Amino acid sequence: MRRSVLHGHSIGRKLNLLIVPPLVAAVLVTVPFLLGQAGDAGSAAGTAESARQVRELGNLIWDLQQERVLTAAHLASPAGESENLKRRHGNVDSAVEDVRAALGSTMSDELANALVRLGSLSGLRQNALRGGASSDGVARTYHAAISAIIDSLRLVPQRTGDAEGTRQLTALEALLRATEQHSLRDTGLIIAAASRPTGQDLLNDAVMQARAFTERFVQQADAEHAALVVTVEEGTEARRVDELAARLPKERNPSFAAEALTAVTAQAELRRVAQDRVTDEIAAAAAA
Repeated sequence: MRRSVLHGHSIGRKLNLLIVPPLVAAVLVTVPFLLGQAGDAGSAAGTAESARQVRELGNLIWDLQQERVLTAAHLASPAGESENLKRRHGNVDSAVEDVRAALGSTMSDELANALVRLGSLSGLRQNALRGGASSDGVARTYHAAISAIIDSLRLVPQRTGDAEGTRQLTALEALLRATEQHSLRDTGLIIAAASRPTGQDLLNDAVMQARAFTERFVQQADAEHAALVVTVEEGTEARRVDELAARLPKERNPSFAAEALTAVTAQAELRRVAQDRVTDEIAAAAAA
């Protein structure tokens, strides 16, 4: 049959008849595969970009959390932390400018608004330095500002074909929120040195929320990342903070505030290292 079809054609046309049909079939099979691969690559690039933004914002969030802790310590013991607190104000302002410079035109409107919102902290800062701010108001105001930044990242849900990346970003979002709740717990611990009822209420609520977000992170994260975070939250520094939470002072106690500040700052540093490592490895995996 093939010989009859090819009979009477030039060699070039004969070759076309032999080669073109298999080639077309190969293209029909290959093009959807390549488009799928390109879509996966695009989704993975989106995951990498989201993780990069988390990394850029991580320093700012951490500085805000530390500013909140130092503000609580200053209110509990006004003579002790004013200079450190002023330096922290400068660190936060510098971190905001670093974020703007790093993200530039890629910054979402929601994130830009969240950064503008930080300007409202100036009045609270001045009141706190004068000792006129409410400890509970300080905790809630900083929490709202930090939550707005985390919300602006829109890590969950992500509309992407990268199922692995979606899982990783879901884990990362849970980690950010768990860290924020742990920082709120730290703040409550220090506030308790000035007002036990206020500090105790904040501490109790934050502990519950931190536990829930940490469990969500462990469920979604890679085993190595989950083990790293759990190790930090169950390590020596974490146990020291837990011991302080178990013996809150009944009356105003500036020395307890100083002791708590030292403990929670050390634990916060460990959390920061763990979070940065998780974020960097997620970004690197997506980029690869």
